[in-house]
Amino acid sequence: MPDTTGPAPVEQESVERRSIEQSSAGQSRVAVEQSSVEQIGENRIRIRVGDREFEADSLCPHRKGFLAHGYVNAARLRITCPLHHSSFSLETGEAVTGPTRTPLCVRETTERSPEPVN
Repeated sequence: MPDTTGPAPVEQESVERRSIEQSSAGQSRVAVEQSSVEQIGENRIRIRVGDREFEADSLCPHRKGFLAHGYVNAARLRITCPLHHSSFSLETGEAVTGPTRTPLCVRETTERSPEPVN
């Protein structure tokens, strides 16, 4: 179980998500999507999932668990607190599971290319 008693320097942790996708020819292939969590300030973390990037509060709103040590579900775009397993949507901040109903302050910071003008 990770130490959640105080802020500790957090190295960027990278995790692969593998999913099986069907091609149009009916063949299966494995798609791998990377996710990582990085402490970017005393109170903020950066979460990368594939080519998307989010910033969020570094502490769970329930009991202040360190989300830098949390589990990222790349398929569902969620982060789960290691302390009491509250899970939050990275897209909306909504508390999806766990003992809290308080949302997480999160925003997407992915830079997108501007749409071409015809």
